[in-house]
Amino acid sequence: MTTAIATIPNLPQIEGANLLNLMIVDDERAIREVCRDVAQTLGFHTSIADSAEHAYRVLESNAIDVVLLDLKLPGAGGLEALHQIRERRPDVVIIVVTGYGTVQSAVVSSETQNRKPHAPGEDQV
Repeated sequence: MTTAIATIPNLPQIEGANLLNLMIVDDERAIREVCRDVAQTLGFHTSIADSAEHAYRVLESNAIDVVLLDLKLPGAGGLEALHQIRERRPDVVIIVVTGYGTVQSAVVSSETQNRKPHAPGEDQV
């Protein structure tokens, strides 16, 4: 595995970004830290998690607006985490990222993202 060290330029803060709470879920420490550093530089409040189970605990104890979610996670895995986060917090925006993606995993996660909540008693399609 190749590791690169990058410096973060002085980026302008995004107006209104300080109102967003971002959780970064990735099992690779370097990825979590770079994403966190960039997000904080842009004005986001950040939380990090290294597994789906850790993400569930963070989600329960913090106000989270956006989740940056890696599909390849230990334990429950990214797709299961996507389903669980959507079920527990349907208001949260989830951005799926992966370095190991396939067309099938992209389609599955996209379909999951695009489902709208249904009323009790309605059939899901």
